[in-house]
Amino acid sequence: MDDKLFELMNKIYAELQDIKCTIAELEHKTNDKMSSLFDAQELQLNKSIDISQQLVDINNSITKLRIKMIKQNLK
Repeated sequence: MDDKLFELMNKIYAELQDIKCTIAELEHKTNDKMSSLFDAQELQLNKSIDISQQLVDINNSITKLRIKMIKQNLK
């Protein structure tokens, strides 16, 4: 009887270790996917910032051209 109980406990322990490994693998995959998602979000944010800066530069150029045109019209 004790041998069967010991064998059953060993089997349960082995299954729990397998479950623990599976959970660790899933956590690792989840962390990798989250990291990739954060990297993609950071890349998107950086692109948005770049586009915003380009728009500011374009707006500044247009303003300078308008000022130049106004000055020429005043002459």
